[in-house]
Amino acid sequence: MDATIWAVSTGTRKKLGVVTGKRDAVFTVPWDIPAALWLEIDMLAGDRCTTEALQVDPGDDIEVVVDVDMNGSPLCRGGGEGA
Repeated sequence: MDATIWAVSTGTRKKLGVVTGKRDAVFTVPWDIPAALWLEIDMLAGDRCTTEALQVDPGDDIEVVVDVDMNGSPLCRGGGEGA
């Protein structure tokens, strides 16, 4: 399944890109100051997931594994149904 990945911060929502099924993708987000960041994962014709807030500093790397079934994932707030 394809997943669209979004970076969300206070007042900002930026599309990072799309990850196609069984593939790896690397996205870069310009990040100038320490701040909270959420990742929103929209599965094509499926679940939407929003992560808990991550405290991110400039230069940090975040690795996320997207599962086909996001329901019940500890990665997602609200049991995998998004915010």
